[in-house]
Amino acid sequence: MKKLSYFLSASILLSILLSVGCKPNDTPGLSEEEQQKALLTKSWGVSTVTLGGEGDVTAGFTDFVLTVESTFSYTSTGATRTPQPWPGSGTFAFDLNTDGTANVNKILREAGSPNELPMTLQMNADGSAMTLSFTFTEGTHTSGGGRTEAISGAWVFDFIAK
Repeated sequence: MKKLSYFLSASILLSILLSVGCKPNDTPGLSEEEQQKALLTKSWGVSTVTLGGEGDVTAGFTDFVLTVESTFSYTSTGATRTPQPWPGSGTFAFDLNTDGTANVNKILREAGSPNELPMTLQMNADGSAMTLSFTFTEGTHTSGGGRTEAISGAWVFDFIAK
């Protein structure tokens, strides 16, 4: 009888522990891709911009705003540097890891097009600041004064959420 009492007590205790530790999974959480996309979806203002070979070029981007929509389309406005590496609008997509999952630290601007541009994304934990870095390999521009300006090179944009 004592053994039966111990067995029943242990069974009840085990049942209680298992039921307390389990939570219903009625609403699964967001995937890592969905979380990163949610952090990106907002307007971003420039804090600093650098271009390899030229250094700090923030002065040409003081009013620059990059707005990322939930559809992963974007618009860019306010750059005074000419030329500059941002078209007025376009699309982003996450690059893929070798297993086919989204790499949330690599995005492709104009994915699948001849203008596809891989970018490295660094986002702080609360989504209030991000860095986009990329190497642009196209273009020079002659300004009105005869000076040739290049946009080719390693660009780093540090953004703050607006």
